Amino acid sequence: MPESFESQEFVRTRINVNDKYEIAHWTARLNISEQHLQDAVSKVGVMVVDVEREIRNNNWISETKRVRQG
Repeated sequence: MPESFESQEFVRTRINVNDKYEIAHWTARLNISEQHLQDAVSKVGVMVVDVEREIRNNNWISETKRVRQG
């Protein structure tokens, strides 16, 4: 039985968009779509800090996150 992404060990400073568990982890943690994650990594690279900045700059945080922050 495959492990859930919560139990996976990740390098917390980089995002591997070729790993389905990392995609699930980072889209949930960053509260963005897989497409936005792919777009951000394509544009700024795999470093989490750069991807987070790109997400903020493009207002890609999902509506549910905005409501909770609001």
